[in-house]
Amino acid sequence: MFERWVSDMASKQNQEAVSLEIQARILRLTKNMSVSEAKSTAMLNPADASILERIVSYIAHNYDRPIKISDIGRTVGLHPDYANAIFKKAFGCTLSRYVAEERIGHVKRKLILTDMSITQIAFDCGFNSISRFNSTFLDICGQTPRHYREQNK
Repeated sequence: MFERWVSDMASKQNQEAVSLEIQARILRLTKNMSVSEAKSTAMLNPADASILERIVSYIAHNYDRPIKISDIGRTVGLHPDYANAIFKKAFGCTLSRYVAEERIGHVKRKLILTDMSITQIAFDCGFNSISRFNSTFLDICGQTPRHYREQNK
């Protein structure tokens, strides 16, 4: 998605749509933040903002593969615990939760837009087990993947 945004912005295509997509993404990331969390996010230093951008980019490019917090920390040059701490300070959720939400976002799109099996979608979106996928989907969406597909097709 990020690569498409960059491409569309560079070619001056769909700039309004890209802007709206980015705004929606930020809104989703901050939807569960309290006022105090939002204030602390606004006070991030530029170095942390750059790290957060690299973390989000890494997750967006690798959501379909196994991701460990240590991989993320190594990628941005930080101890995994520190990377997780600044991420949680900024977004109000852990890196693990964010990875799960990123994956579920892709799952939801595929459930609506394709006829792929739910199992195949789960594996294509980075889940290693169906039971983990089902429990994560239920936790984030409040319903089963099958029910979500039936409601949204």
